[in-house]
Amino acid sequence: MSAPLPPCPGPTFFSNPAVLAAQPQLREGSCFIAPLADKYQPKRRIGVLAMADTDAGRYCAEKGTDFLEHFCEVLAGDLLHVKIHEELTRQRESDELTGIPNRAYLRRHGPPLLHLAERRGSPVAMLFCDLDRFKAVNDTFGHETGDAVLRDVARAMAGRVRTYDLLARLGGDEFVVLMPDAGDAEGAVMAERIRHCVAEVAGDRNLSGVPGLSVSVGLALFTPGQDIDDLVRAADAAMYVDKRNDIPSP
Repeated sequence: MSAPLPPCPGPTFFSNPAVLAAQPQLREGSCFIAPLADKYQPKRRIGVLAMADTDAGRYCAEKGTDFLEHFCEVLAGDLLHVKIHEELTRQRESDELTGIPNRAYLRRHGPPLLHLAERRGSPVAMLFCDLDRFKAVNDTFGHETGDAVLRDVARAMAGRVRTYDLLARLGGDEFVVLMPDAGDAEGAVMAERIRHCVAEVAGDRNLSGVPGLSVSVGLALFTPGQDIDDLVRAADAAMYVDKRNDIPSP
């Protein structure tokens, strides 16, 4: 049994004041508070378990706490494993350079959005975005500048898309935006937003002249029965049409 601790300074130490207001009898009861330790770094606390009872004798120094202490060890271990798993998943599905979701994230979270749209009969649009003359930017200014441009573009695009859109970097200078509940009109508006934000990045980094930086955008609408890769390929094909139309005639 652990050594007795000093009295709790007050019930608000472990409980939300709103809960106490709703259950004033807790003020006359007892509580159990225990830190949750990181089993790999015992001195590091990852949380606290707090329990309260209206019975003043429910938790007291005279009662053994072995079971509760063991429970806290198990709980802390489980919470730590969940946290580690979530962090590994985040790293696996997040683009290392830009911080936005990557292709793995799109392949995991895109299909459920398509399935939901198919059940509801709602539209879905996808934009495939490819930066124009990005290789020339790399060759002229170096890869460090190229990486900074990609980060700027990703940040600008993330600020333009809707909160429920899925923005992902496929790799290199290719990005996609999956837009639930969006058809031709909404997709066209978003494509213009993306062109505008890339133009802003180009202007901010003095890339509007030579070699220049812009973006080609392809729009595809989801057809029932398509999988996420089919939709990406359709948007990619539309992007190449846009890119060819942007090439000046000789």
